[in-house]
Amino acid sequence: MKHTTIGLFPQPLTKIELNKDLCTLAAEIFDKKVREEVEALKEDDGEQLKHFHNHENVFDLYSELQPLHDTLLEMADFVYCDVMNYEYGMRFTQAWYNECQVGGRQKAHSHCNCTISGTLYLRTDENSILNFFNDGNNNEKSPAIFDEPSKKNNKFGYMFHANSVTAPVNTGDALFWPSYINHGYPDNKTPNRLSLSFNLMPTALNSLYGNIGVQ
Repeated sequence: MKHTTIGLFPQPLTKIELNKDLCTLAAEIFDKKVREEVEALKEDDGEQLKHFHNHENVFDLYSELQPLHDTLLEMADFVYCDVMNYEYGMRFTQAWYNECQVGGRQKAHSHCNCTISGTLYLRTDENSILNFFNDGNNNEKSPAIFDEPSKKNNKFGYMFHANSVTAPVNTGDALFWPSYINHGYPDNKTPNRLSLSFNLMPTALNSLYGNIGVQ
């Protein structure tokens, strides 16, 4: 049937491929410096998932990552200003490494005190994924009565009805998304899965009270 459907208020997930040399550099710094210098924080997910410097900013700690910082920041500015249509550029508030062994998982979560979050994938294989969850598609949050949508793929490729969307990721992929979106992955099947995650805030806010710098 001929028709027009608009994805109402879609949430942007932007994927940008990074230069492989920068990815190799970031992975080498992790292998040669970060893993040896830091005692990984062990969270509820168990020892298969470890976070390194997850309350800090690795770009401030390792000067060798400056070229990667500059490239990711340029990408973040593009996402925030050109894709999402805001006026001001971004700055990193946190950046940290994640290493996950087979059988590990990252429980669904969102990030607070930031505007845009992202992950750069440094070591992946064909099994590497990241799931995003549609909390707005929850009957408990609405007085309206809805049936559960079909589990089959929509024949037009629409995903607005889905409870979750799975994004395959490859080495060199940098993903950017609004920080409030829940994300995670179950039962990792990638040996030594390695990524670098980050949070960003705008450098200023175009607010009701005038342009305000963000510290």
